[in-house]
Amino acid sequence: MISAGGFLLTDQLSFASGLDELLAPGTYCDTYNSEAQLLEKIRYYLDHPQEAIQIARRAYHTFDQHWHPRHRIQNLLDWVFGGELPEPFRYSPRSDVRYFVSTASSAWIDTRLGIYEPIQELHRVQERLRVFVGRGCPGVIAADLLDLPRLELYVEEGFGDPCGLLQQKGVPERVHEVRGEPSSWPSFDAVVCTVGDLQRLGRPLRTSFAFILGEDTQLLFANAGNIIETFLIDLVQGRSSVPSAWLWRYEGVEYEGTVARLSRVYQPAVSVLSDVRVVVDVRAGVGVASACFRTLHPEAAIHCFEVDPLALHLLRQNALILENCFVHPVGLAGQDSCRTRRLWPEDPQAEWGVEQVLPFREAREALKELGLESIDVLRVATGGDEVEVLANLQPQLRDIKVIYVEFTSEQDRKRIDQMLDPSHLLWQGEIIAGQKGALCYINRFHLFDKK
Repeated sequence: MISAGGFLLTDQLSFASGLDELLAPGTYCDTYNSEAQLLEKIRYYLDHPQEAIQIARRAYHTFDQHWHPRHRIQNLLDWVFGGELPEPFRYSPRSDVRYFVSTASSAWIDTRLGIYEPIQELHRVQERLRVFVGRGCPGVIAADLLDLPRLELYVEEGFGDPCGLLQQKGVPERVHEVRGEPSSWPSFDAVVCTVGDLQRLGRPLRTSFAFILGEDTQLLFANAGNIIETFLIDLVQGRSSVPSAWLWRYEGVEYEGTVARLSRVYQPAVSVLSDVRVVVDVRAGVGVASACFRTLHPEAAIHCFEVDPLALHLLRQNALILENCFVHPVGLAGQDSCRTRRLWPEDPQAEWGVEQVLPFREAREALKELGLESIDVLRVATGGDEVEVLANLQPQLRDIKVIYVEFTSEQDRKRIDQMLDPSHLLWQGEIIAGQKGALCYINRFHLFDKK
């Protein structure tokens, strides 16, 4: 951007990145630290174009005089053959306490990477992260995480602060000290603790992802390992509705099964559908079913509801690819509630540890608040709560054109059929050993109108 003479408005990086020293904001570029601030600055510079032009000219002049590749090539040669580098590129650890903290902890590099890389991946997708680090953890973990510019660090009272790390420029406003009982603490996006930290606290910490360290500072438990192995949906052949054109960059039985069931059970209903504008996918997972809906209904708005943190991370990325796809980080049920899922230790009798708190909303009210009172296609695949969700939505069901339901017991299948029979006709189904399968219902009135 700068090398082409353009005005650079870029992400505000961490204090330790060196951006302020090389590309001083307001002199050679400008920065933002949130979506709202980005929009605010875009509007400002559109209203004040001369300011943007002056910054761009100043940056281009400096680039041509100091940063152009012809200078960088010579700098590299001078460094390799003469050991000389110009001041802006000469690293001086004397001004950065993180250098001493990091080099003193080089033996823990595998553990540090096992924590940093998944949290960095989360940070790439989520604008804000709240991460708790227990006081039994090495201070270098906090130093590593503070590289991430919009990460809020939470520490216990008495957390070790090697070399005054938490007092460095740009750090204090991002560090929060928590006190009192863990039950009064917020729910975190990630926690990094030792076993001793958790036992001492005596109450479970609430978090989406956890990293538990043993006495040797090795990872005993981490539920975010797969987050780096993300897979993105790739729709080929111009959104073809042919099932063979659904290509996935991940080979997993669960997802292959989802595609196969939708192909066999749902796709035959498409021939009698028209004007599909809104699709609601309850327990969307990573978005595989929503991708199938996208190929079959290219113009529809797709609303995905998902509560599992790992699935949400992947779903948010896949939703961008699917376009006109909206992610709602909540589960749907018969009433508002929070469900807990123990992460570690597995012993249900343990009064300490880490657990996920999963929020659920009453389905009817949640859809009403989002303005989703008119739905064309509804998919419900909650792994056991299908009857509860459908019962709560019953007044709205009679207006939905197609309802696709996955069930996990014969009893649920009978109740679903009884519930939908007054308004819908069972169009296609697949039953496996009488206990699980998928059913596709078409609205009787819509089918009558079509005929």
